[in-house]
Amino acid sequence: MQTLVAELRLSGRVGGRRLRGRVLAGLSDPGAVRLEGLAPFGAPAFILVAEPGRAALLLPRESRVLVDAPADEVVHALAGVAMTADELRHVLSACVPASVGPTTGRAYGSDWWGIETSDGGLVYLRRAGDARRIAAVRRGGWLSEYSEWSGRLPGRLRLTSVTPTTEAVDLTVTLSQVRINTTLDPATFVVEIPPDAVPMTLEELKARALLEDSAPTSGG
Repeated sequence: MQTLVAELRLSGRVGGRRLRGRVLAGLSDPGAVRLEGLAPFGAPAFILVAEPGRAALLLPRESRVLVDAPADEVVHALAGVAMTADELRHVLSACVPASVGPTTGRAYGSDWWGIETSDGGLVYLRRAGDARRIAAVRRGGWLSEYSEWSGRLPGRLRLTSVTPTTEAVDLTVTLSQVRINTTLDPATFVVEIPPDAVPMTLEELKARALLEDSAPTSGG
């Protein structure tokens, strides 16, 4: 899978924070990503673009900009998930990198299989009719569980952290309007920064919590 475009609906928790939001995502091999935080109306809440060696985040509504921060750290500040563009593409599409191969496998009854991979990960397959479909992938400290498949792609992903971290992550991502292996214009991964944009730091971005769900909890 070379490119992936989708609208993502996120909900869940990162540490003690609740997250919720819609993000328009475009990802391309190698290492290119564009994420737009969709708002109910008007300009996006944020636009993140990155390619190998460069990244920029723009807050169009406030004319604030963050440059020269690694893309995975910016994604972590936004959604609590420290992943590169390629890692995001693999997780969202239920794929593993082409460089990762199977080592050993084991059957669990007649409908489930577990396959160990050369990078120390695990891929779980489940029978779906006459085919075997990826049900979950555990690698890089994350467990990705997939459901609601449509053709080659899952419609829902549950992502949880499986190694001790400062913030426990439990996010559900629903994918819609999915397109794969379409040609993305190079301009997709460029954002025009207004000349009067005010620089911000990664710490400031973390404090903004742009995807935090501020709705009151029931029974509170």
